Amino acid sequence: GSNGAGSNGTGSTRTGSDGAGASRSSATGSGTSPQGNATSTRTVSAEQITADQASIDAAAANLVLARQNLAQATLDSPIAGTVADIGLTVGGSSSGSITVIGSGGYVVDTTVPLASIDLIKKGQPVAVTVDGISAPLSGSVTYISVLGATSGSSTSYSVTVALATKSQRLFDGTGASLAITTGKVSDVLTVPTSAVQSMANRDIVTVLEHGKTATKGVTVGAVGPARTEIKSGLSDGQQVVLAVLSEPIPNSNNTSNMTRRLTGGSSGLTGNGGGLGGTMRIGG
Repeated sequence: GSNGAGSNGTGSTRTGSDGAGASRSSATGSGTSPQGNATSTRTVSAEQITADQASIDAAAANLVLARQNLAQATLDSPIAGTVADIGLTVGGSSSGSITVIGSGGYVVDTTVPLASIDLIKKGQPVAVTVDGISAPLSGSVTYISVLGATSGSSTSYSVTVALATKSQRLFDGTGASLAITTGKVSDVLTVPTSAVQSMANRDIVTVLEHGKTATKGVTVGAVGPARTEIKSGLSDGQQVVLAVLSEPIPNSNNTSNMTRRLTGGSSGLTGNGGGLGGTMRIGG
C-alpha cells in the first residue's frame, strides 16, 4: 500500500496487502510539522473524582491539625515577668506547671470564711502586715472566688489583695496578716471591742451598775480592732466591763480595774475583717 503525505497532519490511510481494497484509518492527530504533535484525551470517572476530592479534604484537615499543634507548642504567659521554675520534662506528663514571677507588683492570697464573705467587696481597702516589716502596707481587694472550698464542716473563699507599693522589696511566699475594711461609720455609740462577747448566737456586753455587773444583749454594727459600734442595747454614759490582760485578776477590792467608761461619737470607726492570714506572691 502507499502512505499518505501527512504534511497537513490530518491523517493517512493505507491499503491492506491482501488487495481486498479494504481501508482502515490510523489514529488522528493535529499538528503543523511533518512529524505531527498528537493530543490525547481521557475520560475520568465519577468514582475517581470522588476519591481525588477525598484526598484533598484529608490534606486540608491535616493542615488545620498541623497549625493547631504549632500554636499549642508555643506557651504564652498571662503576665510579663521572669520564668522562675519549669515543672515539665520532655516526654513527661503535660499536667506540670511553669512559674513566672511578674514584675507588676505584689499580691497576697488569703481565705475568708463563709460567714464573712458577703462583707468582702472588690476595691475595699486592706491593711497588710508582712512578716519582717513593722509598718502595715496598704492594698485593696482585687479578686473574690465564686467557688468555696470545704474542709470538714467549714467553708472558705479565696480572696486576693493587691498591694499599692511597688518600690519596697518583698519576697515571694512570705507570710502576712490582713485587716480588710468592710465598713466605716462616724458619730455612733461604741464600746471597746473586747467588751463584746458572742454567746448562744447573740452579742452581749457586761455593764457595771451600782457596783454590780449585769449582762446586756446588744446589736452591733461595724466592728473594728479597737472599737465596736453598738446600735441598740446600751446608752451613752454606761460603764462596761472588759478584761485587761496587764492587770491582776479582778476581785471585790479592785473592780475599778475592770471598768471603762462608754463613750459615743467615735469618728471614723472602721469595721475590719481582721485576723486573716495570707501568703505573699509577686503578681502581674
